[in-house]
Amino acid sequence: MLRIYVPTHGRPDRQRTADALEAAGLDHELVSCEPVRETSRGKLRLLPQFVGIMEKRQWILDDAGSGKIVMLDDDLSFKRRRADGGFSACTSKDVAEMFAEIDVLLDTWAHVGIVDQFLCNVKPRGLLHRGKYSNVLGYNLDMMARPRPRFRLELCEEQDFNLQLQDRGLEPAVSCEWSKTQASRVAGGCSSERTVALQDSVNRRFHAYWPNLVTLREKVRPGIENVGYKVAWRKALRCIS
Repeated sequence: MLRIYVPTHGRPDRQRTADALEAAGLDHELVSCEPVRETSRGKLRLLPQFVGIMEKRQWILDDAGSGKIVMLDDDLSFKRRRADGGFSACTSKDVAEMFAEIDVLLDTWAHVGIVDQFLCNVKPRGLLHRGKYSNVLGYNLDMMARPRPRFRLELCEEQDFNLQLQDRGLEPAVSCEWSKTQASRVAGGCSSERTVALQDSVNRRFHAYWPNLVTLREKVRPGIENVGYKVAWRKALRCIS
């Protein structure tokens, strides 16, 4: 059975992902540090105050313990690929089918995602077995040898976790038959935690974990040093030492 978790922060009454799951008839668990609007199929799991996304994701791994899980950002909408290669907004039935497919994929692959809406039309049909995925994080915990990887960065934590799995020879399955996008300019989520200083610190630690794959890109703004990063996803499986 696939367990669905939605870590959420700062959006007590705006639960876009949970609403889509509710309409699709899918049980799910909301993981939050403050009360949020629940749905009939959404169970609220309250964690200690001031727990960030890194701790929430690790709590979910520990709480699940075994089996198949998927973590979803709380502000997502979904699209499905058409026969002509384009994408259309998912109906509730489509959302249910998408999670059924993720469930099946996790029988074979240790980690599963879906592509971003941006440039999704140019993606090949089927699955990609390399690269970045975010917002929709599917894991088969029984396929991860112990000790399992851990979420260890306050930001870009899912990308570091992806590389930890690839370092163990577990390539991802990223479906190009579905896509997702986040709501723009909405308060809450990781935006309330992210600062320039934290972003720079996390990016430098990300590079320190993966010096052969993560390249830092320093951009100087007036009075602010801003450090970005780029991951060499194409060579991740063959170049991680």
